[in-house]
Amino acid sequence: MSSPALQCRGVSKYFFKKGFFSSKGKGQKNPVTVAVAHINLEVARGETLGVVGPNGSGKSTLIRLISTLLYP
Repeated sequence: MSSPALQCRGVSKYFFKKGFFSSKGKGQKNPVTVAVAHINLEVARGETLGVVGPNGSGKSTLIRLISTLLYP
């Protein structure tokens, strides 16, 4: 069995909203947007991967994470 061409395990990406005041000491956190949560995938050599979903579902973010344009 050959090794996969692409393998991702537990990939997640969170964005923190900018411009909000930090509420440290008050038990509250800054608002967070979950872009991609706990993605596992494996693509063998010669396979084609399609990423489909509705607007805002994290498709572009996932591709940016795979291509290292973004870091988890």
